[in-house]
Amino acid sequence: MDMDQEPKKETSPGAWTLKVDGSSTSERSGAGLILKSSEGFKVQTAISFNFPATNNQAEYEALIAGLKLSRTLKVQDLKIYSDSQIVVKQTNGEYIAKDPTLAKYVEKKNEEADILSKLVRNSSDLDCSVYFEELHKPSIESGEILEIESSQNWMTPFINYLDKWELPEDKGKAQRLKAKAAKFFLEEGILYRRTFSSPILKCIGPEEAKYCLAEVHEGICGDHMSAKALTHKIIRQGYYWPTIQQDAIVFVKKYKECQLFSNVSRISPVLPSSVLSPIPFAVWGIDIMGPFPRAKRDLMYLLVSIDYMTKWVEAKAMRTINQQDCIKFMENILMRFGIPRVLVSDNGPQFIGSEFESYLQERGIKYKKSSVAYPQGNGQDKPRDKHRRNPIQASLWNRSNASY
Repeated sequence: MDMDQEPKKETSPGAWTLKVDGSSTSERSGAGLILKSSEGFKVQTAISFNFPATNNQAEYEALIAGLKLSRTLKVQDLKIYSDSQIVVKQTNGEYIAKDPTLAKYVEKKNEEADILSKLVRNSSDLDCSVYFEELHKPSIESGEILEIESSQNWMTPFINYLDKWELPEDKGKAQRLKAKAAKFFLEEGILYRRTFSSPILKCIGPEEAKYCLAEVHEGICGDHMSAKALTHKIIRQGYYWPTIQQDAIVFVKKYKECQLFSNVSRISPVLPSSVLSPIPFAVWGIDIMGPFPRAKRDLMYLLVSIDYMTKWVEAKAMRTINQQDCIKFMENILMRFGIPRVLVSDNGPQFIGSEFESYLQERGIKYKKSSVAYPQGNGQDKPRDKHRRNPIQASLWNRSNASY
């Protein structure tokens, strides 16, 4: 923002100029603005306030109205002129807005304009080329957030380097920029990216990227695809920006209709396997219960194994629970009932240790583990409530403990 009335040198091609001014008297208050392109296209707007406002507030209202108009016309390069030193300095960050009302204006973000700001009572007295508008309440009470994006984006360093050979002062950043710039080239001021398996891609900025995501995802040819398919389709259409994949994921996750009506995959990550046994003593489930109240000989744990078909129970009270104790327990079962085909357990360290697994492998026993999130899935010796001891546990503990 500048306080000069006219630029001292010619405006760059494609640039726009905005002149704003506000005026407040005891009788009326208003604002005026003139938005002009480098080709001579001009938009003049006069604004009448139906609420009391100070001169500084009127200047801010004019500035906000001009920024809204510039955003509507998709102006990319804009230079603003104002004769209010307070507004200019506060907008540029040189002054701190101590007044609460002006602070809100700061957060919300010209002889001809001065004439427009001193509005007449009747809008019909204005020239037909001037747009007339009435504000019934201050802009800071509308709740709208006015965001003015910088023209600088991820493409700027590449364009500066390829066009003007400008490099960052940091040597490391300059070296990385040179390496990355080998994949890009400029054509009539537009940045393009070379690829191995795709056509040449046009590079676009953040605003165009948002429009591109929405158009491809839900436009005429859009089919509300997933993030991965959306990314590949945008690339096939010939567009590129560095965060295309991450932006596509965020866009799809935030799209309400896709979250409500998209297909949900219900396929199990692993092939289902049956835990039923048609043969007695062919499939056993094994688990450790405890710790229980300390008994004689410091017995605290109960090692239990149940046959899946006959529901025959083998239990032994133990002082320690390690791989050697589990192997000795399995030796007793093998000597009495023969070698089983399958043994099912949870993911306890005693069962997934190398010694215990080697013992089962040497004897040709297939070892299956129940789900980590749902260990009760082995269906035999897991209680439904892990915080309570069920009657089977209690009876097994009493019977095993009595034998010692």
